[in-house]
Amino acid sequence: MEDSSAFLGKAYSKTGELAHEEHDIVHFCLGERAIDCGVLTHFAASTERMSAIKLQQEIGRMVMEWLT
Repeated sequence: MEDSSAFLGKAYSKTGELAHEEHDIVHFCLGERAIDCGVLTHFAASTERMSAIKLQQEIGRMVMEWLT
C-alpha cells in the first residue's frame, strides 16, 4: 500500500471491531471535493482479520487516489 501521508487532504475516521467484524467509516475531503466511505466486514475465523484490515486499507487508498 502506498503511504497515506502523501494525501494532501483531510480524513476523519471512526474505526471499530467486534469478534468477527472490522469496520471503518471515513470522511475524506480535498479542496471542494469530499466523499464518505464505509467498509463493514465479517469473517468466519480470526485468522482472516488481517485480510479484512488490508481490504479496508486498499479501499481507502483508492478513494484518496480518486480525490487527487
